[in-house]
This record gives sequence, structure tokens and C-alpha cells, in this order.
Amino acid sequence: MSAQRIQKGLIFLLIVASLGLWGYTGLHPHEVSPLLLHGAYYAVFTLFFSWLFALARYLQFRQFSITGFLRQYRWGILFCLAAALMIEGSVHPSFKTLGDETNLLLTSRAMAFERTVANEMLGVRYFGNFNPIGFGIDQRPFLFPFLTSLVHTILGFNPSNPFRLNALFMVIFLTTAFIVARQVLNGPLSAAAVFAVISYPIFSICGTSGGFDLVSCTFFGFCLILLFSFLRAPSSEGFTLLWATLLMFAYTRYESIVFFFIFLGYVVFLRQVQKSYFSRARLLIVMTPLWLLPLVWTPLVNSDYINDPTVQHLFAPSHFYHHLQELMECQTNFQFILPFNTVWNWLAFLVMGCLAVEIFVRKKIFQKPEQYRFALIFTVSILLSLTVVLSHFAGYYTRPTQARYFLPFSVLCAVIPFFWLATWSKEILDKFSIPILLGTIGFFLLYHPLAVEGRFINSLPPNRDVYFAHEMIERQFPDKRIMIITEIPSEFTALEYGAVDFDFANAKAPLVLSRLQRHLYQDILVIQHITYATQAPPPGERLSSAYPLETLTEYETSDDSFLRISRVRQ
Repeated sequence: MSAQRIQKGLIFLLIVASLGLWGYTGLHPHEVSPLLLHGAYYAVFTLFFSWLFALARYLQFRQFSITGFLRQYRWGILFCLAAALMIEGSVHPSFKTLGDETNLLLTSRAMAFERTVANEMLGVRYFGNFNPIGFGIDQRPFLFPFLTSLVHTILGFNPSNPFRLNALFMVIFLTTAFIVARQVLNGPLSAAAVFAVISYPIFSICGTSGGFDLVSCTFFGFCLILLFSFLRAPSSEGFTLLWATLLMFAYTRYESIVFFFIFLGYVVFLRQVQKSYFSRARLLIVMTPLWLLPLVWTPLVNSDYINDPTVQHLFAPSHFYHHLQELMECQTNFQFILPFNTVWNWLAFLVMGCLAVEIFVRKKIFQKPEQYRFALIFTVSILLSLTVVLSHFAGYYTRPTQARYFLPFSVLCAVIPFFWLATWSKEILDKFSIPILLGTIGFFLLYHPLAVEGRFINSLPPNRDVYFAHEMIERQFPDKRIMIITEIPSEFTALEYGAVDFDFANAKAPLVLSRLQRHLYQDILVIQHITYATQAPPPGERLSSAYPLETLTEYETSDDSFLRISRVRQ
């Protein structure tokens, strides 16, 4: 049987599978949980390797040479590696947004060891392994936990693996920024672009977190680079890689799928895509409906979260107006509190205004049509990305849990002045490159201590609670042979401690205590918030009288309550 017949048969089977699964989803939208649980891992797995194959073909088409690449950019790569190591050494890697990042870690563990996307929030540790006793399916995109699962596979499971993954992506992002700048600027100015990016503390905060924001921002950058490359020199290899990268980006953030349709629709509208490009990418294109299914299933499975009655509107014009007003007001706040380089923001706004006038009014700067076309879609993409964030009910610029949403905005502000510098003559650039480099170093030295100190993230009482509890428990119970009863068990099951919530502990008290008597675990710890006014925990953290408690330690983490860690007396 010829290879062509095999491919046609495979395409036919994929089309039938797509029609069947999409039809089932339409008829039974609330019964897709098992499909998502067991199918999403394989969707991301096949997409990842398809992307790698498309990347390899593209590099081969471009006659890429690794030795030539390293010879040309070795000093820039070493500089970016040193910058990332400096950030890793000065900013403590930790979970910055606990509910999100520990859930991503839980999903990554299930992807590595069970090939599912289960979010194993409750569990017991015995016989040397963590054993889940309850799970859900997280609503967050699956690319970051999948990449983290690869790190688990290579290095073994460790709660620090998300930090290692983000450290790698810091190197990738900064190296990409340096190389892109180097195409139009000299070495010192390319280094200045890197310093401008890391002068924003939010970059270092995201780069040392366990969240997906840096990975998402990196793939957004890849999509923009590939789009510009395709507009400049269309090819079937470039089109295939752009398609695959947009799908990868769709798995990094909730709204990223929108850019898949915008970017591809734009190049088709410009008539940049030949029919042969679709033919050569037909297997990738036929697989796309299957890869899109988990992106549809996830909100269906998590409809309770999306329809949260405590949130009046997930997206609304009123949110946009309120959050935009807050964003603009913060640009007059030059105190070193928020993790943004406010002074550089103003420089970026000024440059954006000048560029807008030059591009759209005077029709200058760009000498080639593809440059103008890219500027248009680039502007639309950035505005759309910012509009989505500001329209969301949680799009606050000033809050520690939401500041990460503004990482793409911060990166744009960091690099936009260098777009403007690219229009200067070589003589002027050579004259001012060292002063500009020194200026960006100065901004970095001014603002990076905000990330180092960590006061912005530590302003969250839940973070202070969990940091204290983690440190105390890891110090006193390094063998993990304990059971923890706490309000949010996932903050401990992510570290492979046995943990359950108060509802489970109260409902299953005889079972939990009998396992303690049989020495399945050596201790039961209870973590509660005690309010000063009542000297008692809130209703959701009250424990059955079947558990006699002995206080181990207490620690004030907010103005109205303190954290108490107790042990169940045996």
C-alpha cells in the first residue's frame, strides 16, 4: 500500500472522528467530562510533537545551522542566560498565585503519571506514594502543565519543576528579544532591549512563579515573529509552522484561540496563502478540529466557574471602563510599589504616539508593504489583548493576583522604543547606543528590587498563610507521613502531602482517625484561621469534636485573624 493511500485513509478516519466527536459535543454538551479527562493529554501530546515537526521542517527550509547560529549569537545567548540566572538568584522562586499555580502543578503530575488532566485536590500519602481520593478538572489551559509534565519525566517529580520550566522560558524569551533586536540594531542596543524588559519587576515575578503567563507571552511573541516572517516571504513551511504555533498559543491562555482565527484570516484576506500551502499542511489542518475540542470541552465541564453567581458579568463594558481608569491613574503613581516601570511606560506612550502619527498619518517609516501590514495586525492584536484583560471582571492593574495579566502590556512598553530606534540612522545609533544601554541598566537597578523584596506578592494574606505553613511543615515533617486538614487541600497535595478539606474530615472522621491509629500516617495536622473577635475559626473551618487538638504554632498573617496549626492528639 502506497504512502499516499495510507495518508488518505488516515485523513478520512480523522474527519470521521472529528465529525463524531463534535456531533456528540453538540448533542451532549454536559457529558464530555470523561472525554476531556482522558483525551486532553493526547491532544496536547500530538500537537506538541506536530509543532516540533513543523519547526524542524521550517528550520530545514531556512537552511538553519546550529553552529552558525551559535557562532553569530553566542555572546547574546550567554548574556541572556546570565540575566536569567541573575533573576533566579535574586528573586525567590515560589508560587505567586497559589490557587492557579498549585492546580497547574497537580494537573501536570496527572499528565506525567496517569496521562489524564485530573486535578487531584484531595489525597493520602501511604506506601511511599501520593494516592488521590478526589479530583476535578481544572479550567486552566493545558500546555503549561503538559510542558511541566515533561520536566517531571526527565528530572523526576518535584514541586520546583514549574519554576525550572519558567527559568528556561526566561532564557528563551530574552534570547528571542535580543536576536530580534539584533536584526535592526547594534549589540549594545540589543542588550539594552533585554535590560528594558527585565526592568519591569512583573517579568521577574512571572519568571520565578509556577504560572503559565511567561510561557503564554513567549508563544505570543513567536506567533508575531512568524507572522511577520510569513508576510515578508510566504512559504508552505512558514504557513504550517504559523498554524501549529497559533494552536500551541491557544493552549496557553483562555482567550488565545481568538488569535488563531485572526492571524490566519488576515493572511488569507491578504491573499498571501496559496492553495498548495493548504495541501501540504492537510494533515495538520484535518487534525485541527480534534485539537480544538479540549478548548471547547474545558468551559463546558467548568460551567459552574464560568457562571459563578458571585460574578455579575465575566466580561462587561463597565469592567473595561473601570479597569482602564485604574490603569491610567496608576501611570501617575511613581512610588516603587507596583511591579511596573512607570517612567518607561511614559516613554513608551510617547513613542507610540510618534509612531502612530508617522505610520498612519504621514505614511512614513515603512518602505515595504509587509511592514505596514504587520504594523496594522500587530496594533490590532495588542489592543485586543489589552481589551480582553480590562473587560474581565478581575482585570485589576494593582492587585497581586491580576498584575500578571499585564505582562504582555509591560513587554510591549519595554520594547516599543526600540522599534522607534530602528528608524534612526546608523551614525546616530552608534553615538547614543552606550548612553541608552546605561540608561536601561539604571532603570533595571531602580525597579528590580521590587521583585527581589517580594512585598507586592506578600501583600496577599493567603500567600503569607501558605508560605508559613509550607515552611513549618517541610521543616518538621520532611518524610511527609502526615495528613493535613485545611481549607484548600490542593496547596499541599501539590507538594505530595496527604490533605483533605474540612467537609471530608468531618464526614469521614472515623475513617481518618482509624488510619492514624493504624499508623498509615504518623500525625494529623489542622490548619485554621482564628479571628481575633471570636477566638474561633470561621464556619467553613470548624472541625468535629472527634478530633482533640493540640496547638503547635500560631502566626499573625492579617489584621483580623491569625493562623493556627494544630496536631490531633493520639
